[in-house]
Parts: sequence; structure tokens; C-alpha cells
Amino acid sequence: MLEPFFMHKQFLSIILWVIIIALSARITFDVPFTEINTTAQTLSILCMAILARPQISVAAILLYLIVGVLGMPVFSDGKSGWAAFTGDSLGYFVGFIFTVCIVSTWYWKNKSFQNLAGVILLLQILGTLFILTCGVVRLSCLMSWPEAISNGFTPFILPGIIKSLLGTIIVVVSQKFNLIKH
Repeated sequence: MLEPFFMHKQFLSIILWVIIIALSARITFDVPFTEINTTAQTLSILCMAILARPQISVAAILLYLIVGVLGMPVFSDGKSGWAAFTGDSLGYFVGFIFTVCIVSTWYWKNKSFQNLAGVILLLQILGTLFILTCGVVRLSCLMSWPEAISNGFTPFILPGIIKSLLGTIIVVVSQKFNLIKH
């Protein structure tokens, strides 16, 4: 007997990752010496890109963005809607999509590297840098390039490195104890 799609394991995985991303968008940390805060959102997105297969990761990030645009308060600070999506954060959102596609696809096509912590850390760092770069490109449409870099990239370097290290630990532990079934 065929299961309805909403009871399918892949669908449930997508929903679970959307919930994790939405919750992590609410976990905020102040960036020292700035008035800026950062969330655990990129941490969960990059962990998902490595732990979940590409079709799950891409579907989850797209569904997350869709439900946010449609009005569910899933973005950072509980924001939602078209204005929140197309505002200052648009570049980061676009970066989420491309980063998930690139990181997840590369990771799952290169099985010989899947259990190497150094490769996982490198993917986490590169994914973070790509997301930040996309954010700066969008911000440069709203302010000068130097302002976009100083507001949208520089303050997030150290938090990004810390989140990349934490993400690597999460992925390695998840793999070691088989916490995520592929």
C-alpha cells in the first residue's frame, strides 16, 4: 500500500529541517563591539546541507523561505512576509539556497571525504563565506560597498568561524553515533 506523501520519510525530514532552521533563526548572539547580532541559522543550514541528502536540503531551504514569505514568522527576529524577504536579508537568503545546493551536492558526490572532519570544517567555512558574500552584494544595492562590507561581512567573520567549528562537531558526532539516518 502506498503511503500518502505527507507521511513519507523524506517529507517528514524536510518538515523537521524547516522547523530546525526556523528555531535556529530565533537563537541570537550579540556580536562583540557592534550593535549587530547573529543567529544560529547558518549553523543549522550548513549542518543540514551536509547531513541531509541534496534533494532534502534544497527542498527544506526552499520551503523555509516560502513559508516565511507567506507570513509565518520563521525569519530572524520573528519576521515574515515579502518585505522581510526582499529587504536587507535578501542576499543572505539567496546565499542560503546556493550554498545548500553547492555544499550538499559536493558532499554527497564525494563519498571518500564524508567522514573527514577537515573537509566538513572547510565546507562549513566556505559555505559561511559564500552566504556572507551574497549578503554583501545585496547590501551594496542599499549602501556603499565599504559600508556593506563593514556591516554585512566583517562583523560576522569570527561568529562564522565559531559556528563552523560547532557545526563540524555536530556533524561529526551525528555521523559517529549515527544520529541522522541517510
